[in-house]
Amino acid sequence: MPGSTRSIIVLLVLIVPAFWGSDQELTAQVDSSKVYKSIEKASENPGEVFHLKLKWNRYESFPIEIFQFKNLISLNLDRNRIDTIPDEISKLKSLERLSVEFNNLVYVSPKIAQLNNLKELKLGDNEIATLPESMGKLQNLEILSLWSNNIVEVPGSFKNLSALKTVDLRHIRHTEAEQGAIRAMLPNNIELKFSTTCNCD
Repeated sequence: MPGSTRSIIVLLVLIVPAFWGSDQELTAQVDSSKVYKSIEKASENPGEVFHLKLKWNRYESFPIEIFQFKNLISLNLDRNRIDTIPDEISKLKSLERLSVEFNNLVYVSPKIAQLNNLKELKLGDNEIATLPESMGKLQNLEILSLWSNNIVEVPGSFKNLSALKTVDLRHIRHTEAEQGAIRAMLPNNIELKFSTTCNCD
């Protein structure tokens, strides 16, 4: 075999695997921006699911299948019929954004406080009257949406939410005194949204 031919073969032996390896690496890369809109589809590769958007699914309760997605960063369950955020929510350790608006929520588990990475919590348009005192441990929480609920008072622990930037309490029947008490408790530099006060009985 001529020397030049032998050299070409050697080069091919070295180069082809290198290119093949690169292709394999590209194939193996996970699209962390992909938004799944079906639990069934997401369940095919649970470890590769970072975003779930499950609006308008008529869920009567929090789907337990969600807790298999350990890398979940954002979860949207808006416009269902869910009445409880259960204890198992603490399993979603990577969660940064949770939205359960336009549901029938009356209960939020104290274990939500174990979501140390949570930055945004949206619970607007539900039936919540009280929130767990433990929520004051959400040290990375920046946005808290509670509009159109039955919340007259917020937990005293909320004064510890040092990262908080916005709290939305619009469309809740508050007296001027109740709004004043909430303002006094929360950090002065946050955006606090209220509706007009009422002469509530």
